[in-house]
Amino acid sequence: MTRHLARAHASFAAVLAGGVWFASAAHATGAPTSTVSPLPAAFAPHAIAGGVIAGDDGNDAATYTIADGTLVDVVIAADVGAAAVHGNAIDGAGDVAGTLDDGDGTTHAFVWLAGSAVDAIVVLHGDEANGIDDAGDVVGAAGGVPVLWPAGALDPGALPFAETTGTALCISGDGATIAGDSDAHSVAWSIAVSTSLFVESTLDVDMPSVSPLGCGDRIIVGSVVESGVSAPFLFHADFDGHTGAPIGY
Repeated sequence: MTRHLARAHASFAAVLAGGVWFASAAHATGAPTSTVSPLPAAFAPHAIAGGVIAGDDGNDAATYTIADGTLVDVVIAADVGAAAVHGNAIDGAGDVAGTLDDGDGTTHAFVWLAGSAVDAIVVLHGDEANGIDDAGDVVGAAGGVPVLWPAGALDPGALPFAETTGTALCISGDGATIAGDSDAHSVAWSIAVSTSLFVESTLDVDMPSVSPLGCGDRIIVGSVVESGVSAPFLFHADFDGHTGAPIGY
């Protein structure tokens, strides 16, 4: 692990010096670059699954379908008595997880169910929902600690790293990898879920801010901030060895 951390510091130093931490394979092979398509000006994207993007359209939670360019406000703040609604995550079925903001400092986690006979919003017992997997499991925070709501449950269960304040920020589509932030440490976590077994694989590069932004199968992407400068990281979790390391540099 010490070797991994030394490499992480060296890579981060290279970024600060103008080096490249990891590069696109397309650039390495000379393949054509992708086209850039603008999104609606008022839409702030947060997550994508199955060709649909979840995010915010002003004060409302919305989805944007890439194929036909359709923007739909799925949870309207005025309809639910909130000052603002944030669509933070989406699963393959189009269900959206997010946060209702009352405008007075109070927030509530929610899930908008796209596949129900009548579209419905379910308010969960917790403060914020930041990720949802394809089974409908939701991660976020309740009472200031990272939690997971099993599919269909209103009450959450604390995650293994809930001994400190913070939040779970993402979950992979298959539910096997969860990442979160801690207020006490600059740590990104990856959690392998096998039946009831949670194995913690910790990335702690001893920097002021390590923030996971997205989860894949044993992969976490995010940003590292040191001395006011932000750089990306790609983290591979080795659950068998209970360790992990930044990769792709």
